[in-house]
Amino acid sequence: AALAAQWAALDAVRPIAEGRFLSRPGVFAWDRIDPASALLAQHLPADLAGHAADLGAGFGYLSAELLTRCPHIHALDLFEAERRALDLARRNLAGFEQRAEAGPRIGYHWHDVTTGLPQAYDVIVSNPPFHTQSRADRPDIGRRFIAVAAEALKP
Repeated sequence: AALAAQWAALDAVRPIAEGRFLSRPGVFAWDRIDPASALLAQHLPADLAGHAADLGAGFGYLSAELLTRCPHIHALDLFEAERRALDLARRNLAGFEQRAEAGPRIGYHWHDVTTGLPQAYDVIVSNPPFHTQSRADRPDIGRRFIAVAAEALKP
């Protein structure tokens, strides 16, 4: 029982990024903001608008930045294959959903992006994975994310 309690404590949800987000071990970049995601967020054009998607949303960092920096996003769908990460994203974006009634509509989808997307979007953000959880190089995964995004973008 003591060992089980110790293991559970090691996997506990905890604050990161000076308390801005919640994360937990095992989620991609669980204890920090990934540098590539931070770079992408810094360069998001403020005039992005419409219905957006975040592919491979993780714990929700890029989604939060998109909603913060782009006030004309009226809906956002997060797609994530790892349920534990998607649950964190839901918690991390709760403040956006609790805003005024005119706040963005947010959808959370436990979904493997490499199988395609169910609809077209005005905006798609992603920091695609190019490796597996074991850190094995898998450039085909990242390429498939990019291809799916290209297919799902509205003209």
